Amino acid sequence: MRAHRKPLTGEARLKATARSYAKVYLKRGLLARWACEECGNQEVQMHHADYSKPLEISWFCREHHLALHRKQLA
Repeated sequence: MRAHRKPLTGEARLKATARSYAKVYLKRGLLARWACEECGNQEVQMHHADYSKPLEISWFCREHHLALHRKQLA
């Protein structure tokens, strides 16, 4: 590990692991990219509702992904 980086702990490590697993599965073709669940846009981002299940992913365009997170924080 690089000296200037602090090791991840707790929830940050769980999130990083889930994102990493999903990216590898996507790259290997074992996970399919879908259109946005709200509007059908093809430019999508992964969303994990539960980071303990790294391959259960929802797909949202940037606009709807940000809106989802804003709604969750409210």
